[in-house]
Amino acid sequence: MLENKTDIFGIMVGSKPTNQDWQESRQEGELAVDVIETENKIVIISTIAGTKTDSVEIYVHNDLLTVKGSREMPVEELSDGKMHLNECFWGAFSRTIVLPVDVQGHRAQAEYKNGILKITIPKQITDTKIPVFVVEE
Repeated sequence: MLENKTDIFGIMVGSKPTNQDWQESRQEGELAVDVIETENKIVIISTIAGTKTDSVEIYVHNDLLTVKGSREMPVEELSDGKMHLNECFWGAFSRTIVLPVDVQGHRAQAEYKNGILKITIPKQITDTKIPVFVVEE
């Protein structure tokens, strides 16, 4: 069994969230992400402005990356006011994506700066060249 490791964002490596972790009665917003592949790593970028870091969870399991979190509307007037336009999503959000290549999930790092979440995961180095020796009979 793999040991679970976490960082300040709660990146869980080697464990798969249980159904209980994901079942929620409320509607979640879907997080928009950009996925960039370089020679040595995968970089995932998302805007999560207004989200507190302690409410963000990042899971890496095999070739899946899941980002979950929530952000609360910072306006107290909503309780006694009238909403005329509602384009920003407030509340729980999540996104699970299939990564384009095998990664070293245990080396994933996350950075949150100016409302931008940046997750960097090194690629798994695999040598696809397997020598085959011919044996004469």
